[in-house]
Amino acid sequence: MTPSDTTPCSAMFGILKRRGGISYKELAGLILSGKPLSDGRSPVSRVNDRTWVSRFIVHAPVGSLQDRYFCDFGIGALRVVSRLKSKEGRGMTSAQVLDLVCGRDGLPLQDALAAHRQDTTLYRNVLDRLGDSSRFAADERAEVAMVLFVAAGCTADVRRAVKYTLDFSQAVQGGRLATPLTASPLSATLAEERAASRGARPHLQLLRVTGGCVSGAPYWIAPSEEGAEIGALALSEDAVTDVGPGVSAHHALVRCDAQGRWFVEGLGSRNGTAVRSGATRALTVVEPPRGQDEGFERVPVRLRSGDELLLADDTAFIVLEGFPA
Repeated sequence: MTPSDTTPCSAMFGILKRRGGISYKELAGLILSGKPLSDGRSPVSRVNDRTWVSRFIVHAPVGSLQDRYFCDFGIGALRVVSRLKSKEGRGMTSAQVLDLVCGRDGLPLQDALAAHRQDTTLYRNVLDRLGDSSRFAADERAEVAMVLFVAAGCTADVRRAVKYTLDFSQAVQGGRLATPLTASPLSATLAEERAASRGARPHLQLLRVTGGCVSGAPYWIAPSEEGAEIGALALSEDAVTDVGPGVSAHHALVRCDAQGRWFVEGLGSRNGTAVRSGATRALTVVEPPRGQDEGFERVPVRLRSGDELLLADDTAFIVLEGFPA
């Protein structure tokens, strides 16, 4: 199974098996429903049928997995927490259960949700508030985290899982998740590790601005010393050709040096290029219009997140740094 084939449900089963020592059969027994299906048999009565559990639960395509196969998500999650804590010889503490969901071990579920176009930022926001919450005891935080984990794994629907989790938190534990006082150290660490796994250096994002409004989708430029052209007839792999009529065929080159710093340089354009600092609003000329360039020394100009890249008098881009989704 390739990463793109991994469903949230299969990721959930895999995490709890690897990290929690709960077999697929055992987990199925904890989260499947005891209500009979149309043939008179309940899902939980089929846990010994490995083929059925694999086909209709663990590896069922997103969209085909039916709610009626599962018990109440909160009940199932509490059973899972109880089982993790009671594993003979290696029972987990509440802090370890919370780390299983919120830490590195839980990332495959988030990756599977993202692969199926789910809002993992919303999912992560709930976990961050649990990790820094003073409204709940450690046991309660572990339980709420597992409720979210199980609900998201079973439904592959982050918004639905979050709504269920917030309702569970309010109804069962009588509290709401509070905004953390500080940024979650765990989230910051995971973000750094994700960045490192993607090659450490962020990409450059260019957002076209027209009439003071963002126009169209962002353009991503991979960090390389070869760079990418901006121009009406630019042909490089990362070329940006979404430009106004005043922009030359090969207008400017954006590149990244070995230290991860971004620069822009002119390519002999007719109408010139400039950078406006996002911090000071100072304007730096990269290349003046033709006819005004006598004696001008062309050198690459640094680009920083928040700057504006101005080409001719009709094309502007906001400069940002980040990673493509």
